Order: sequence, then C-alpha cells, then structure tokens
Amino acid sequence: MSDDVRPEGEEILRFNRQHSTVKNGQVLIDVAELKASAPDEIKRQKRELPNALTAYFEIPLAGDVTPLVKTIGSVDARAKMRTGGVTRAAFPPPQEIVDFILACQRQGVPFKATAGLHHPVRGEHRLTYEPDSPKGYMYGFLNVFLAAAFLYDGETEDTGLAVLEETDATAFVFDDSAVGWRDKRLSSDQLARSRAEFAIAFGSCSFREPVDELAHLTRQARAINK
Repeated sequence: MSDDVRPEGEEILRFNRQHSTVKNGQVLIDVAELKASAPDEIKRQKRELPNALTAYFEIPLAGDVTPLVKTIGSVDARAKMRTGGVTRAAFPPPQEIVDFILACQRQGVPFKATAGLHHPVRGEHRLTYEPDSPKGYMYGFLNVFLAAAFLYDGETEDTGLAVLEETDATAFVFDDSAVGWRDKRLSSDQLARSRAEFAIAFGSCSFREPVDELAHLTRQARAINK
C-alpha cells in the first residue's frame, strides 16, 4: 500500500464485499503490506488501516531495528524485511538480517521476508532474468527460515549467522521427524511452531523457480541416500 492508507483500505473492503460470493470469484484480501521508517509512522498507518486486515510493516534494516519492531508489536502488526533486489547493493549484510530476526524474536513479533529469495540455498546467481545480468550472492529461503527457526528456539546469534550464510545444500538434512543442519537439529514440531507463530512467509516474483529448485534438491538428496 502507499502512504494513503485510509482510502486504499476502504477500497480493499469494497473489493472484498463485491467478490465475497462464488459467482463473483469468492476472493478475499486479508493482508496489507506497508512501509514505515519511524514509530509514529507505524502507529498512524495502523490507525488508518481497517481492523479486518493483518498489517505487515516493511522497515529499513540498517541500524537498530528494535524500536521499530517494538512499535509494530505494540499495534498488533507484523514485520517485514527486504532481503535482496536486482543489484548487489540491494542485499543487506547477513548481520542485519539476523539482527532483524532476533529483534522480532525478542519482541514476539511475527515476520515475513521478500525479494531475492528465489533459491532454496544461498549461492551466487544472476540477479535478473536478462541474459547479461550481473551475478551476486543471494540468500536462500531455506537459510532464512531455518535460521529463524533456530533463533526462535533459543539458538545463539552465531548459529543463526552460520545457517544464514551456509552455501552447501548437503548441510541441510530433512527426514519425517526433523531437520538437521550440521550438528544442530530441530524437530518437526519445532519447525511447525516457528512457521505458525514467527517466520510466516516469503514473497518471490517467481513462483516456479523456488518450487522447481526445491524439487531438484529433493531428487538429488534421494539419489544420494539410495
């Protein structure tokens, strides 16, 4: 959403009413994404947003994010971080991502991530779909969400950083009851709790790319374990 929250929120409610039946598509918008860089901005935008919408506030990662995350929690909203873009400069340092996750964990604020998470595991990839696209290191969505799950479960900051920076896909091992990363392990119940309560979702401009690459890694793992 833009900074013009109130009229846009009203437009969303009108859309929901108009499309509430099967005949009209039965579509529901229940989440709004906003941007804010100051506590007062968060409070004002949340006041103007309809209560029926869950709000995610994208905040800048540089510096101390705790005041912003704390304010997001105080208005019963959720946080959002941007983890990449189409230039190398758009990718925040690993420490900033871990600082954001830890701030959310300490304040009890759920979050989502967006941008640059096309691949399961961190590595060097083309930054756009153009043939002459520059390359750069992109975060993996497995890295981000497993780092968050470990931190949510009380692991150390150093562990979170190491998981986030992992580039070896074989370091992650999944079975029916748990996931392992090197000498660390999380049960399926611990993962489910993090997914339900904390690390909620991520956005990608490609749907097929993350799904196809994850399927490829699964096939590789099965071949290795035969």
